[in-house]
Amino acid sequence: MAIDTAPPATTVLIDAGGAVQPITFWRYLFDSLVVSTLVIVGQVFFSAMAAYAFARLEWKHREKWFGFFLGGLFKVAR
Repeated sequence: MAIDTAPPATTVLIDAGGAVQPITFWRYLFDSLVVSTLVIVGQVFFSAMAAYAFARLEWKHREKWFGFFLGGLFKVAR
């Protein structure tokens, strides 16, 4: 007894609500690059402002806030 392993004569694709659509890879890549670049620029800008405040300015409870800031840097993300 032989098992028929030939593909069917016609192939039917079921489109479940538009799931079988071509994706625009380059558009998604461009969007990701724009978002990540904006996040990096913003992070560097605000980190530089915080570094200046901790290094050059004298203000009340500066050491406590610096410890709080360093504690946030050492926290493990989960």
